Amino acid sequence: FFYKNLSSVPQQCVFRGEHLLNVREPREPDSLRWLDYQDTKMRRVKLLLITTFIHLVVVLAGCIIVFYLKHDGFSSTTIALAITMSNTFSYYLIYFLIGFESHATEGSKQTSLYVRLTASLWLQTTILTAIITPWSDRLNDGSTGLLQSIYAIFVFEIIRGPVMQVVDIPGNFNRHFFAPRAPDQRRMNLCFQGTKYSLADRYKSMTNILFLTFYYSSIFPGGFLLSALALAIHYWADKFCILRSWTQIPSPGANIAKFSGYFLMAAILFFVVVSTYMFAGFPFDNACPLNSVASEEYVGDFIAYDLEGNEIDISVNDDDENYLFCQQDLFRQWKLPLPNSWYGLEDGEKWMTQDQEMVVFYCAMLSCGYV
Repeated sequence: FFYKNLSSVPQQCVFRGEHLLNVREPREPDSLRWLDYQDTKMRRVKLLLITTFIHLVVVLAGCIIVFYLKHDGFSSTTIALAITMSNTFSYYLIYFLIGFESHATEGSKQTSLYVRLTASLWLQTTILTAIITPWSDRLNDGSTGLLQSIYAIFVFEIIRGPVMQVVDIPGNFNRHFFAPRAPDQRRMNLCFQGTKYSLADRYKSMTNILFLTFYYSSIFPGGFLLSALALAIHYWADKFCILRSWTQIPSPGANIAKFSGYFLMAAILFFVVVSTYMFAGFPFDNACPLNSVASEEYVGDFIAYDLEGNEIDISVNDDDENYLFCQQDLFRQWKLPLPNSWYGLEDGEKWMTQDQEMVVFYCAMLSCGYV
């Protein structure tokens, strides 16, 4: 490839006195997908759009199923298991769809796979959990609370992936079932090549754990500890499998490593923005003080029932403060996470303390600076 602008280049570096060459290292032969080289760009785009549409439909169906499970009152552990099963189904579907796409290099294929896997996990594992959980259940430690859902997801992420890798069901099946029954030595040796792995899958696991940690860090700081544990377990499981059970794969190049940087930047963006909304919405009870005490007719012990018919004991003292319902979820109101004083709210509409407003202000400025 030739450049015409040679004004800033020494004459001895110019090819034949008039051309500036851009020399780059060629790709490894095993990273080229020779059968896809004949496909036109239009065909590649067409196949990419078709597979993307099918993927989006399946992901949307999984989100609807999880939404109805939450609506019917299933526990957080059951919902976390449903999310994990939906992610597993999407995982195999994406691998199936990628086989119909056309990519010139193995790096391009792995990058497309990484983008689909990561986007699917971010949506179904983290964002969907936040959407289906009511704002007042953010700090609820019950079986239907968000904290329990986050903890259950972390546990599934720590256990499911590494255990399935180390157990290596396909590899053991090939070595102990198909190999002894192979008709000749050549086909028996093929059964001992090892399990083929995907570099996109490894980057996906790391990125998903970090995103889950960053997204809920403000209300679940213990996620940093669980994230460190998960990444350590994934590292040793990957190292064991690479050295002991996985086969060598074609060189994918540095495409995934470079592209994962964009996802990490997006994860940090979610970290600062979502944390600001979380700090602004504390204490997540949708109750604003009226700066007045309860009247005498409300003083005493009462029994109330929630929407599920559970009995709740209520005790009101004569010095208890009156509260008014207010919407503390600024995100659903399409409002910026700013202190209450900036919106000119009156009594019964404000819930932030003075220290909370200061924290929200600094977090908002940090979010603006990062953006």
